[in-house]
Amino acid sequence: MKIPLEDKFQNLVWISPEEITLVSESIPGDPTSMAVLHTSNKGILYPLHSEKASRQLAENLGVPFIEEE
Repeated sequence: MKIPLEDKFQNLVWISPEEITLVSESIPGDPTSMAVLHTSNKGILYPLHSEKASRQLAENLGVPFIEEE
């Protein structure tokens, strides 16, 4: 199973859970920080949080991307 994440350029990256070597916080101690996923072969990745990566995911899945109003 591959999971979608995004790189520092907000590009969609699909990885398998086995590629994740460590999970940390983007801002240690900040309750609003997001997860930072360190991988064995693709550097540091992040949960989807940008419109660009979300649109790429919708396109890859063949479903519409709807913007919240």
